[in-house]
Amino acid sequence: MIEWKEFALEEVVEKFIDYRGKTPKKTASGVPLITAKIVKNGRINTPNEFIALEDYDKWMTRGIPQKGDVVMTTEAPLGEVAQLCFDGKVALAQRIITMRGKVNVLDNGFLKYMLQSPLMQHRIHSRSSGTTVIGIKSSELKKIPIPVPPIDIQKKIASILGSIDEKIELNLKMNETLEEMAMTLYKHWFVDFGPFQDEEFVESELGMIPKGWEIKKLSDIVEIRTTSINPSKTPGEFYYHYSIPAYDEGKLPSLNSAESIKSNKYLIETDTVLVSKLNPATPRIWTVYFKKESKNKQITSTEFIHYVPKQNINFAWLNCYLRSDDFQNEFKSNATGTTHSRQRVSPKVTKNFLVVIPPFDVMASFNNKVSSYFKLIDQNLKSITLLSETRDYLIPRLLSGEIDVSKAEKQVEEVL
Repeated sequence: MIEWKEFALEEVVEKFIDYRGKTPKKTASGVPLITAKIVKNGRINTPNEFIALEDYDKWMTRGIPQKGDVVMTTEAPLGEVAQLCFDGKVALAQRIITMRGKVNVLDNGFLKYMLQSPLMQHRIHSRSSGTTVIGIKSSELKKIPIPVPPIDIQKKIASILGSIDEKIELNLKMNETLEEMAMTLYKHWFVDFGPFQDEEFVESELGMIPKGWEIKKLSDIVEIRTTSINPSKTPGEFYYHYSIPAYDEGKLPSLNSAESIKSNKYLIETDTVLVSKLNPATPRIWTVYFKKESKNKQITSTEFIHYVPKQNINFAWLNCYLRSDDFQNEFKSNATGTTHSRQRVSPKVTKNFLVVIPPFDVMASFNNKVSSYFKLIDQNLKSITLLSETRDYLIPRLLSGEIDVSKAEKQVEEVL
């Protein structure tokens, strides 16, 4: 069996870059700023904060990050890990530390996955400090021992796990494109009325609309389902849980045991569009296809409103309407609570929103064009779930030497 050796991180990491204790001046555009808020679930989400290009050299005096470097959050939260994938310049904020493995000693891809492993997460958290905010000092991080196999094995492990992550990333980007395509067509048809410009228009409560179209309340076209369930009363069962944290981490439900779910939830009984009523300034809209064949029930946080279309209202059209600027702007304007508290929108209030309803044949024609987009999005999400489960199964086993890399390669080939 190939021997794995343990080294302190500082023995195998060539460069640690740490900007804690410094706060950069932020600008509306410029060099992307990598903050702890956007390092989640093994990925770096799109940066939304920047520093000025002219400030870059003055700010980045402790070291310049390179593509492929491994970033880790050092507090709030502690231990989120990802790899830099940007070609241009990036700046590092506080609560982020960057590591670069020594050439031919520690592969950066292997380092990323090893830091994500249960073993290393345990070692990281065991050296943390703090009460209200848990964090780790750079001096403590450098002392943590890391298991290291020969460099060729490291690269094979990184390649196997990286191929899964690349497929997940591809599916996520495809879903973003499909949703954009659906929303572009929705806006052309139902906001700009592009295909209907030659028709007669009439005045309505929502402005000029094609003759024969109607203005209705949202309550006329959807049901709001609130079937409650207490999972803790069914010990031994597992539930697909659509929660706000799960949405934020990748729009994938978590599979939770009944015993781990401590409060009442809503039961999903049919194809549903979920809209979070919590903090509507950050829209969270989730299309859920009811899985009749699943042995695990589907449940959601009670922070989600369950919108189910009534008869003659197409599911694809409803998906787009609930994502539209018209709905989202009115939704946000009805939030209650101060800026210092968690704002919410009452589901009852949304029932009175006014909606432009096209004739049935127009809605059906639109549905025929875009329903395949949402079905493909759902298929991609199922694929992502399988890929994620495979990756999470392999990570601790590959990184402990329990599974040989050749066997792992075969398992990955079956799901890619």
